[in-house]
Amino acid sequence: MAARARSKRSIIPATARRRTTRSRTPPPRTPTTGTTGKGGGIHLGHLALLFLAFSILCLATTLFFSSSLNEWKGPIAHDGLVGPIEVTKDRAVHEVTISAGSLRNNSWAFVEAQLLDANKEYLFSFGDELSLYSGRDSDGPWVESKYNYSTKLTIPQAGNYHLKFLLEQSPGTSGSGSFSATVRQLRGSTLPFFVAGIAALLIAIALNEIQNRTVTKVVRFVHNMAEDD
Repeated sequence: MAARARSKRSIIPATARRRTTRSRTPPPRTPTTGTTGKGGGIHLGHLALLFLAFSILCLATTLFFSSSLNEWKGPIAHDGLVGPIEVTKDRAVHEVTISAGSLRNNSWAFVEAQLLDANKEYLFSFGDELSLYSGRDSDGPWVESKYNYSTKLTIPQAGNYHLKFLLEQSPGTSGSGSFSATVRQLRGSTLPFFVAGIAALLIAIALNEIQNRTVTKVVRFVHNMAEDD
């Protein structure tokens, strides 16, 4: 009987025994391709650095275009006329800043500026209120003031222009205070570069958070520090 059992076992081919042995070995793992840099995928941390670099470039360009090519500054009064202002190229950007050197307490002044063409014909206007208020309440003395405002103008065509200023003041304060205007020709419009820079910065922060969880780690660290205190 033992001999027959051995003979039965011996008739199993060697190749079958090897196949059985190999079938128990787990197959090798195939590298997976993801978005975190494994297996040749896109590394979100590196992508965040690219967006950060683009953001810095856009914000630096914003600073460049916000610098002035030329500047005029002088006092203004009611019906005061400034000009001619020479605009040397189409769609030139100018920044007009209106400032109050002094204001009577608890008073306001509305300064309107009108842009006129070479023939002193009205094109459009802009303006804002400057004010100074102060007092005392249960929390103590308080002061609210606004001494200046700025507006950027994009002038469509080159040529000569004028600015006319109209001044309206609170009752009883007419003629008080001093006002001045500053007109700066900028290198270009800063808005597109500023918006693109902020958007790229937010994307860089989001990608870095997905990859490294930096903000989450900082929040947890601050939370733990607060709990320890």
